[in-house]
Amino acid sequence: MERGETYGRESEFDFGLERFKDEYNEVRPHESIGQRPPASVYEPSSRRYPEKILPPEYDEEVEVRRVKQSGEIMFDGKNYYLTELLAGERVGLVETDEACHEIRFGFQQYQIGGYQVCEKWLKDRKGKSLSLEALKHYCRIVTAIQKTISLQSEIDRSYQQVEKGIIEIR
Repeated sequence: MERGETYGRESEFDFGLERFKDEYNEVRPHESIGQRPPASVYEPSSRRYPEKILPPEYDEEVEVRRVKQSGEIMFDGKNYYLTELLAGERVGLVETDEACHEIRFGFQQYQIGGYQVCEKWLKDRKGKSLSLEALKHYCRIVTAIQKTISLQSEIDRSYQQVEKGIIEIR
């Protein structure tokens, strides 16, 4: 796939993309891994990708609504349009001021370092339409955060045992 290369049919594009992927992963050396191609150092993860991504969980004080197929939620007797991409998903509403609510999908408030991960991701895309692929990517971020939170709890428990001088090696 060369810069400026054009394709007349989708199958030609797919072939060009496949060629690029092969060259990028199998042939082209990468400085960060000692001038080796990525395929030479790749190891599949021993962790399985979940069959089903868990739905987001919300705190008790969050009002939860399911997004209709039309992309709307019902709140205070009125329909509010969000996006059809969230059809069937649960979103949370958090009152920020009197008569103002923040709409959340998943762990928007989860913070790593100096910024809230989901909030930053969404803010970077404000005013843009999200593709289905972008929404799937966002769901993967939420899943990673869920797993991180779970692992943090496990690490915290292990660390407490380490401090006591008791640790079980599995």
